[in-house]
Amino acid sequence: MRSNKSRFRLFLLSLAICFSPQFSWAAAPSLRDQMIAQAKKEGEVVFMGDLATELKTLLKGFSKKYPFVQLKAIDARSEETINRIAAEAKAGRLSIDVSGMSMEDVEPLMKGNFLAKFESFHLADFPAKTQPRSGLYVVGQLDPIPHGVYSTKLVQPNEVPKSWDDFVNPKWKGKVIVSRSRNELPAKLAWLLRKGNDLNWDASFEFFRKLKQNDVVLGGAGINTHVSRLAAGEFPLFLFPASGSVLRLQNKGAPVKLITFPNLFGDYEVWTVFKDSAHPAAGWLLVDYLISPEGQFEYTDTVNAVLPLNKKASPGKLAQALNGQGVTPENSDLMEPEQILKIFTEEVLKKAQDFYFSTLGYK
Repeated sequence: MRSNKSRFRLFLLSLAICFSPQFSWAAAPSLRDQMIAQAKKEGEVVFMGDLATELKTLLKGFSKKYPFVQLKAIDARSEETINRIAAEAKAGRLSIDVSGMSMEDVEPLMKGNFLAKFESFHLADFPAKTQPRSGLYVVGQLDPIPHGVYSTKLVQPNEVPKSWDDFVNPKWKGKVIVSRSRNELPAKLAWLLRKGNDLNWDASFEFFRKLKQNDVVLGGAGINTHVSRLAAGEFPLFLFPASGSVLRLQNKGAPVKLITFPNLFGDYEVWTVFKDSAHPAAGWLLVDYLISPEGQFEYTDTVNAVLPLNKKASPGKLAQALNGQGVTPENSDLMEPEQILKIFTEEVLKKAQDFYFSTLGYK
């Protein structure tokens, strides 16, 4: 019986043949048949990430297309995923096949040499320079960070913040809430306020100091919880929400709306496939589906409020709702993957987190 490592090497060899200069995609069905045959033997794919349960519950198209692959979900933050992969790799057996996370969280996985290269003909339909030159992960969707969200019951249209200074207006003293989990934001704001290509730490730090002086309300790590509190009328403003949590409440009729003025931080959602995983073919099929036109549409229609990057994909209902509230590629400060990893190093993120916690009073 072949080991998982042997099967994975054979699988990668097939991919190498497929994407060699001499290979014609006209022969691709035979390769796909091989992948499907192997995935049938594997029988499942294990996905770990923030939206794992949503992916399993709402992504109907993948199960319909590949009914022989059972999608198993493990909800986890990026740090939990990284730690688990490192521990399992050290033990010599991975239980996770695919993960989803934000762009800057992928660096520890690259440094640990845990990632398998991923190639697909669908990537030819993505905008230039959105994919990493290393091929070690896939930039799946654009996920710009909104500036804020407000309660339409507590904030009048003419009061909605239109700039960073508006958030620290004395009229909002003690009425703005921020989340513990957004501790990397001083670095991202320093980039948005940059001078040339240099992070503007002074301007970013000054904004957060003003927030503290204006009695900003400190919330815990749960972004979804804070948006729900806003919808319940506890607070008028919440800084740096996740688009998905806002859109899900809006769809239920909650009185919340995104705040977007020019220059959103253009974050990405990233898919990774792991070396020597137990189900390499099924993992490949899952990521390949997620970046296909139908997968991009379904994901942005039912799973998460992000924007598709595949140029052949139509935006789903959630993505269309984002566009209607000013979350667009044109309103986003987009960066190449290598540029993100070069600028937002572990040292830079630690500097941002240390400042965020100390200045705002988190412990």
